[in-house]
Amino acid sequence: MKPVALRRPGRHVPFTLCAAITTLLAGCQAWGQTTELQPGSTVAGALSPGQTVSYTIDADENDFVLGEVDQISVDVDIRILDPGGEQVGQFGGLGQGIERFAGRTSSAGTHTVELSVAGDDAGAGGGYEITLLRHEPVATDPEQLVDQVMARFDGDHTPGAAVQVWRDGSTLFSRAYGMADLTHGIPFTPETSTNIGSTSKQFTAFAIMLQQERGLLDLDDDILSHLPELPAFAETIQVRHLLTHTSGLREFLNLMRMTGRLLNQGDWIDRSEIVDIVQRQPALQNDPGAEYNYNNRRSGLLRQSSSARPARISTSSWRRTCSARWG
Repeated sequence: MKPVALRRPGRHVPFTLCAAITTLLAGCQAWGQTTELQPGSTVAGALSPGQTVSYTIDADENDFVLGEVDQISVDVDIRILDPGGEQVGQFGGLGQGIERFAGRTSSAGTHTVELSVAGDDAGAGGGYEITLLRHEPVATDPEQLVDQVMARFDGDHTPGAAVQVWRDGSTLFSRAYGMADLTHGIPFTPETSTNIGSTSKQFTAFAIMLQQERGLLDLDDDILSHLPELPAFAETIQVRHLLTHTSGLREFLNLMRMTGRLLNQGDWIDRSEIVDIVQRQPALQNDPGAEYNYNNRRSGLLRQSSSARPARISTSSWRRTCSARWG
């Protein structure tokens, strides 16, 4: 499933005429009128600080919508409202260039796309163009569904990703989207080397849940029953506290950086070092379960307590995971 080909407004139109049209459109919307977006059409507009411009999309339940705002001379915040006026999506943060919005509808009716100037700079207004790229039913074919989920990150203007699915050692799906390097115009491919970073945390959590399903541990277990080499603090740390970043253990990467470890250059950290650092922590920084603090130490400890094998994921589970709403 490919994005709709677009034809931008001709750049040869006299500047004064463009300015007049933009001013007229912005003025009409300031009077409370809205413009309905149609697939493949581009609408030009202008924003002033404190102003909100609205566009509408008439959609059925479970429709897929993909649009973009070309931030020509203004940084735009995008809000998506459902037919009841409830916010169901928010996009922004690039500051310039193309900002895309996408998702699936949970109810039928008129959805609203609201644009406003990002930040509070009194002189930050300017012009933009908004385009509805795609409006179609949410796909039922798994490959087309992945294309819809990844559509917001596809194209030559956005950092991309690769998606691959394996079963029993065979590749079922392999496709890349967007760019690996925006500066040099290098597209993402399935072979692009990628630092997965904290993405591995979700696989660690999945492995722990498999261990619980198999009766090899319980989320309420004291972690000392699985990692007896750890010190006994005054409060009990449970497995669930490690999973939810609420253990009270301190973040160890900050300490490693302070000692001169070049983590951004691939310096190796052995898991035994993580245990050694925990043994030197005199007390927890908060009661377990009382406070959330994003923590890399907990992932290293969880991996030590889990030896789960990769599991098969059913097609229905895959479809539920990929059927993302606005976001």
